[in-house]
Amino acid sequence: MPNMSSALMASTGFAESPVEQDSRLEAGFPAIESGLPTRPLLTDLSVVGKITSLLFGSKNPFRTRSTPERNRVWVLDNTAVVSSNPTAGGLQQWQAEFISCHFVQGRKDITEVVSYFADLIGIDGQAGSDAEVRDRIETRLQPFVHQIAPAHTIEVSLSSDTGKSPLKRILGPTNSNGISSNIFSIEGNDASGGETLRVTSPGFDNISANLRFVGAEGWAVLSDIDDTIKITGTTDPTWVLRSTLADIPEPCEGMPEFFQMLNQKLSNPAWFYVSASPYNLYPFLREFVLSTYPQGDIALRESSWMSFGGLLQSFTVGVQEYKVGRGTKIQSWLPKRKFICIGDSTQADPESYAELYNKHPGWIKAIYIRTPTDLPHMKQKNSPERFAKAFKGIPTSIWKTFVVPSELVDHLNSVVDPTRIIPYHTSSFVRVFAFTMPQAFDRCKERPQHIDDILRGLNRYNPETTTTFQEYVSQQCEDKFFDAYACLALLKLYQFNPHLLHPETVTNILVKALTVFPSPAFSLCLALFPASSIPYGSDIASIPTTELTESIQKLTKLNTLLESAQYDAFWSTLESDDIYADLYADVAGFEDLVRIRIAGEVGKTFREIDLSVLSGWLNLRSDALVKFCQTACGWRVSGEKVEIPANAENEAKSEIKGERVGVEMFGRVFRRGYEDPA
Repeated sequence: MPNMSSALMASTGFAESPVEQDSRLEAGFPAIESGLPTRPLLTDLSVVGKITSLLFGSKNPFRTRSTPERNRVWVLDNTAVVSSNPTAGGLQQWQAEFISCHFVQGRKDITEVVSYFADLIGIDGQAGSDAEVRDRIETRLQPFVHQIAPAHTIEVSLSSDTGKSPLKRILGPTNSNGISSNIFSIEGNDASGGETLRVTSPGFDNISANLRFVGAEGWAVLSDIDDTIKITGTTDPTWVLRSTLADIPEPCEGMPEFFQMLNQKLSNPAWFYVSASPYNLYPFLREFVLSTYPQGDIALRESSWMSFGGLLQSFTVGVQEYKVGRGTKIQSWLPKRKFICIGDSTQADPESYAELYNKHPGWIKAIYIRTPTDLPHMKQKNSPERFAKAFKGIPTSIWKTFVVPSELVDHLNSVVDPTRIIPYHTSSFVRVFAFTMPQAFDRCKERPQHIDDILRGLNRYNPETTTTFQEYVSQQCEDKFFDAYACLALLKLYQFNPHLLHPETVTNILVKALTVFPSPAFSLCLALFPASSIPYGSDIASIPTTELTESIQKLTKLNTLLESAQYDAFWSTLESDDIYADLYADVAGFEDLVRIRIAGEVGKTFREIDLSVLSGWLNLRSDALVKFCQTACGWRVSGEKVEIPANAENEAKSEIKGERVGVEMFGRVFRRGYEDPA
């Protein structure tokens, strides 16, 4: 397909690899792209202006100053890094790359284009005629049809809260795509970084960028966006268009909590987000990242495509070459920083990070690849052979694949502090939130292979495996983990074979289920018990009292107290009867595991809480309480108050939730009502 490859090269600036070509054909990208409308004329310069912009670049003598009346300008968030040359006065010299995008002011009438995409996205009847969705489509398409403004400049001010006079810089002139890139030196007093300057421009109310100073050493995170931290569906063209143009952006499962944990664990690292999305999506993606993840630079692709098919090509063509180029640029800024790279398997992230690892030895300390299981065309992309080939020659201690990020906690701990052994019940802040992060129901990283083989085959219904499962429950009690899927399989065996039921094992399963609240594990386990042992209902008085039914009743009471956040009453009840101590005697670290779960719920709900209240909720006093808050949770104790750092759960933020149901979905109901009225 030489003509198609040439067209893709022209629109993206990168060649289509054979693997990308096969993947795109399998998913039907070329067919969708060929039907997408063309973009209108996007430049406001004369032929002479275009030529001079190409010839002279940043020294273009025909430059023009952008004005609020005529132009719309974006200034991107950026990072200042330490320069190797100090100033004559001894002040630390910093350098930063400033990027601005210039357009001609005004909105274009793109009603027909919006209708086209609304119909395409609304094939399933859920979006095509929805006014709110159409408004979102138009808002996100407008940056693609704005006239670009080559050879334009803008003056920006860099200010801080220290009262110093703002620094002035002229950005531009822009290139033929309306984008400028300038590297400026900035004086500062502290080489460790941490300060943030605001970047503004008089008259341009929309310009409010952040310039963050980052020291030469420490940690940094380089992350992809699409299908790594935001659900995009990059393996399916219609899914890409729907998630990019119409949907309210949705974070990938567990990733906001994991990134918050990283921010704490790595002591406020430098953040870089690199995406194959076109730069026209910058306002949309920046708003999403700032509301959900730590602040950082967002690098997107510069495009020159003339049809909306180029939007899809940006996600799928030349991705590895582009990301390696951006990663190499970041490495040149911060060669001494220790980087953790996070991506996914839908694109070329494994190959890109592997190439960067080999290209810059010692720079990358860990590579984490998310493997989505709910997207089409993922069989080969998620295959072990693909990862073995991509990471050939790279130690397995460096890279790890995951479905949910809670699988990464132990690996992350070994990367950040390989010499430290972290006790299960007295860990850092990261451990508390790792335990409360969502996890795939049927997965358990501690599960032995022989148990996994049983669960995946017909032997899970074989009564002869009962003893094996019972021994596995004992292992869970000793090693302080819980495999809900395996425990439910054992309870199902008891249901089919009541004569095999082992009361002590049943009790241990329920006690272990308490240690993972607010998970519904306890209720799921309870649902598999015979009705004669269920401790509720109008005929509870008629239930025969046995040692097992009494145990179930007592544990159910504890579960109810935990689920209703009556933590004081939970501890009082636990200490009210010696029978409770006997019930959880086999479960190592039971009280500490419950405390960690309670702390996780508190951390999601509060920013500040009285120490006295927390004392009752955690059943800890004085020094033990303070130590738990500081050591296990990473919270700050100030007098009689406990301050909890901001995270994705405890910060108030507006969010619009909506459900769209197309009229055609009710067709069957209407037809039945007409044909057979009541």
